[in-house]
Amino acid sequence: MLLKFSCSVDSENIFKRFPNLRNLGFRMDCSAAGQIYSPRLDVLNKLESVYIFQDGCTHVHQFDFYFPSSLKEIYLDGINLTSDALSGIGRSLPDLQTLQLLHTSIKRGMEWNMEQVAFQNLKSLEMYKVPFSEWQITADESFPVLEQLEIRYCTELKENP
Repeated sequence: MLLKFSCSVDSENIFKRFPNLRNLGFRMDCSAAGQIYSPRLDVLNKLESVYIFQDGCTHVHQFDFYFPSSLKEIYLDGINLTSDALSGIGRSLPDLQTLQLLHTSIKRGMEWNMEQVAFQNLKSLEMYKVPFSEWQITADESFPVLEQLEIRYCTELKENP
């Protein structure tokens, strides 16, 4: 089941009603949002997998997600993030094993700088149509246990790491 949330609604009280959720998927509708609320998923202490989809928005919104440290899988589709927000995922989620970025924009520049960031347990990273041109990593330190890397249709990426 895929839920639909308005970005103009504070979702923290909604998520508190489902403390045992392990898997969650939802679509964010920001088309009519005046004030934007970022999803407060950190109240879901047992959440292991999340799929967040944003589609059809006429405005570009920047989201700062609040993820619980229990997450093992994140799938972001159509979401706008900064390089710092992406790196923050690595710093704050020690058990993350799968990260999938689909049609995800990296704002405030075309660079994802991960030289000081480590995804300690990330085994799978997939990027599909992510418009960034530079990716600065230290492969053996940034992704020490990475087993699968898929980079598809990232046409602006100048060189693979």
